[in-house]
Amino acid sequence: MSCPANETHNPCGDSCEPKCADLYEYERRPCTRECYPPGGACVCERGFYRNKEKQCVSEEDCQTDFMEFITFEPS
Repeated sequence: MSCPANETHNPCGDSCEPKCADLYEYERRPCTRECYPPGGACVCERGFYRNKEKQCVSEEDCQTDFMEFITFEPS
């Protein structure tokens, strides 16, 4: 199975994959280790987190998930 950048195939999958949102929550979400989905899945490599766009990014790049950008139309 071919996986996108910063991801690797895990034959068991990982229902507890780290997400960018986890870095900014006061309480960790409950998580049980189980094989999901059947047949495995691409999961983030160690040190990377799943962002809102479903990509695996570094902790530093997670910050953009929580930034708001204001754009102005040219006058």
